[in-house]
Amino acid sequence: MSRVPPTTAVRRTDETTVRRVRMMNSSYSSSQNRLRATAAIAALVALFSLTSCAPEAAKPAPSASIAATASPTPTPSSVAAPTSAEEALAGASAVAKRYFELRSEIRNEHPNDTTVINTVATGDAVERIKVEAARLVERGQKPEGTISYEIDLGSSTVANLETTEGESTNDAVPFGFVYISGCFDSSQVVTTNSDGTIVDPLAVPRFVLPVQVLYDAAKTNWFVVSVTATEAAVPC
Repeated sequence: MSRVPPTTAVRRTDETTVRRVRMMNSSYSSSQNRLRATAAIAALVALFSLTSCAPEAAKPAPSASIAATASPTPTPSSVAAPTSAEEALAGASAVAKRYFELRSEIRNEHPNDTTVINTVATGDAVERIKVEAARLVERGQKPEGTISYEIDLGSSTVANLETTEGESTNDAVPFGFVYISGCFDSSQVVTTNSDGTIVDPLAVPRFVLPVQVLYDAAKTNWFVVSVTATEAAVPC
């Protein structure tokens, strides 16, 4: 089993579901630097703009470790709150992978209808998909191939989700926030313009892409809240 970093804490804000992370005492013997749950919005816009207008090169043979399967993982309607960091990593990882499976489905099959993404994401993570899909429709572009996401559990971090003063304590969830580090791979994607020409692929088709996931106590499920890209892509 991959080593799980120490737990920290995240507090909800009034305007966004992305949480602030602070260090808390736990049963782990080491300590972790404060996590930052604020999404890099400007970088996200750049990322999704690039992946929609400049899909990647022709498909190589799919990799068994990261390629999306023909039968995508179903999204559970209800999941019990995590009781350990291991459970949190498992639940958050599953919904993060499903997020990218649904992103491919929307891009390839029904860019005019993005509602399915609401089953696994909320807030900014949903808006990024809507913007990307709308751009594909506007430009008459047709993607083929799947985006995949390989999770690095050893570099991922679990935190406690807490509430601020005045908010319902029902929203506080131990181990309810997970910062996932993973490798975004769009090397199997090819996008065709309306005139039949192929859109130029990204210069770096595989790069590190952190994803932030939280457990919503009211909806009893995990949701992707942010996909944080760096200004300069880090290959993976």
